[in-house]
Amino acid sequence: MKLVFEIRGDKCIAMQSNTNKIRYLKLKFSIPKTKSTVKKMKGVEWYLCLEKDGVLTFKHKKLVNPSDYLITEMKSETEFSLTSNEITSVNACYNNLNPVI
Repeated sequence: MKLVFEIRGDKCIAMQSNTNKIRYLKLKFSIPKTKSTVKKMKGVEWYLCLEKDGVLTFKHKKLVNPSDYLITEMKSETEFSLTSNEITSVNACYNNLNPVI
């Protein structure tokens, strides 16, 4: 898997070759001690989560592991898709930068 990352201000940009998930390696957090209230649900195709190493990840439901800390279901008016060798970006706002590892 080829990943290229760049952080511009509060935007993290990545280029990936995987069409089922993207890991934002520059956005790494401690896993919360409280259990996630988000569960895999029928009809939900995509999730934003922290993988067990704390890396923020956008992934298709078929790649979600029991060790992933699910943050939210991802829904769109159209359909989500990741395209090989295309740029994907995420905008992030932090209330407190201390949790960033």
